[in-house]
Amino acid sequence: MLVFATHDEDLASFKAAMETTYDVNDSEDASYFLGLELQWSPSGDEVTIGQQKYAKSILERFNRDKTMPARTPMEERFRDQLFKAQEVINFRPRPAIGALLYLTVNTRPDMATAVRILAQEIETPTDCLKHGVEHVFRYLRNTQDFGLWSAMLSRRRGTLSSTTAA
Repeated sequence: MLVFATHDEDLASFKAAMETTYDVNDSEDASYFLGLELQWSPSGDEVTIGQQKYAKSILERFNRDKTMPARTPMEERFRDQLFKAQEVINFRPRPAIGALLYLTVNTRPDMATAVRILAQEIETPTDCLKHGVEHVFRYLRNTQDFGLWSAMLSRRRGTLSSTTAA
């Protein structure tokens, strides 16, 4: 568990409460946590949270690491095309859309609408759905280094990590 606090007293109070139940280890320089990559500014006042390794791995997994990059997560008026009646094809979109959903939930809200629209059509895959999934992968290839940025968190205030034996 990573805990960030604005005030040292709040962090100390929370840490004391957690230590009554769990083994707690202090970790000043968290850089990787549950698949999330934390990149701190030199001053420690800003952090970028991303999933660059995961993005690269899913591009490779679905053989999309060498495709032409796209500038947007979805083509203009794509949704209109998607909902027109089309022939169902032999295409399994579930693994690809699941991998993309994991990204959107954690660090990539820029792709959320496109992936959500594609996920709605997962039961009846069409050529249009396949094209949409491929387009999102092309966008991901162009933006795989994107992440969330915050100036609100501070490494200097300290982080707290906790592990428990299950």
